Amino acid sequence: MQVTVTGTITDGVLSMPADCREVQSFRASIGGRYHELSPLPPNALQDADVTGYPIGYVVVNSNIQLIGYNGDIDYALTYWQSIPALSDSVTQNWLILREPSLYLYGALCESAPFLKEDQRLLTWGTFYSSIRDGMKAEDDRARYGNAPAMQSGLRCAP
Repeated sequence: MQVTVTGTITDGVLSMPADCREVQSFRASIGGRYHELSPLPPNALQDADVTGYPIGYVVVNSNIQLIGYNGDIDYALTYWQSIPALSDSVTQNWLILREPSLYLYGALCESAPFLKEDQRLLTWGTFYSSIRDGMKAEDDRARYGNAPAMQSGLRCAP
């Protein structure tokens, strides 16, 4: 579900991809090198002076507005993609191809109250959660390898 697109922003405004659910990273090319830009609050639009290079960005509706720059600039946008809906035009998406039982157990969980199968809800919910958690663990391994998880907090001596 993670996608990276590149291109050139025109006049400091980029129309976000239609399937963009959430921006993960936005980088702009400054002096031939890509620099990470931070998201800024909407009031940054009022206080923004053109400085010659972008200092951040604001998402307005479905557009990314650069702050501090209004020309053309190369970018790399990494975002979380929406799961395509199953419809007449799209008979399959990556999720149903990879884990069709996730759809099955999700549908069964939703149907339990209507079928008066409340006692089966725990079973179906457990299968659904197990598949979803397995997919998340697989994604984390692919992204971070076998690196140990960070521990927070202090340990006290026994």
